[in-house]
Amino acid sequence: MIIDYKITGKCNADCGFCWDFCKGIPEQSISMITKAFEKLIGIIDMISLTGGEPLIVRDIDKIIMLLKDMGFKIYLSTNGMMLYDHIETVAEYVNILGLPIDSINPKTQSAMGRNTDLIDSNLNNLIQIKELNPNIITKVGTVASRINYKEIGDIGDAIFNLKNPVDSWRVYQFTQYGKACLNTEKYSIDDDIFMHLCNALRAKYKNRVSFLSSSQAKDSYWFITPNLRLARLTDNNYEEVGSIFSMDRNNIEELLENEIIIQNSRNNRKHIYE
Repeated sequence: MIIDYKITGKCNADCGFCWDFCKGIPEQSISMITKAFEKLIGIIDMISLTGGEPLIVRDIDKIIMLLKDMGFKIYLSTNGMMLYDHIETVAEYVNILGLPIDSINPKTQSAMGRNTDLIDSNLNNLIQIKELNPNIITKVGTVASRINYKEIGDIGDAIFNLKNPVDSWRVYQFTQYGKACLNTEKYSIDDDIFMHLCNALRAKYKNRVSFLSSSQAKDSYWFITPNLRLARLTDNNYEEVGSIFSMDRNNIEELLENEIIIQNSRNNRKHIYE
């Protein structure tokens, strides 16, 4: 079982399509993180470290090593801007590394709200991390919007033709969640266009690419907030259920297992985006 741990709400970027639900929520000390995740041993197999930007967190290297030593697999989702400073720790302790590339064209990348330097730096990060650890799984994420959808195929050509090709590519339809609702007119892409894009990319890249539609993204899912509370997001409603410290372990396990059953049921349906 995997769960998102939004370790911080802080970020060194300001992407207009970011949901930004945890901004302003205080981070916790290493000792508190240890106590919380000790309670989740045997319930959670993999922790997806997200944010905000996880690599902005003080002592993030120690936290990654701690969680790995506790027996969890680690999926690190980062914008890549600070990866160079932590790349040796990431190569040794992280199981899956996720990096964003929304365009190969600097003008389009800028229009998407991303740093244009991230195109080359993240392509280089993908090569370097595999040189340090050939067994690490690399994943590129792309947000499909009305700004970039006509150029998205160029990303696939770039990432799969690298010296060390990425292992998987995930294309996300822009979703109106949280702060991103303010930028709907700028980024929104209708379902028919996204479906056409999915079919074209699937025909070319087969099972190396997968997709997440806006409707799928709005399905309920559980995550852990920076202040170590179990929370749920459903249809733009953010709800904190309780503190990991005060919740009963059996109750946590039941809530998360029920969500896995629901997700498996959804995944078993035939869907054009899957």
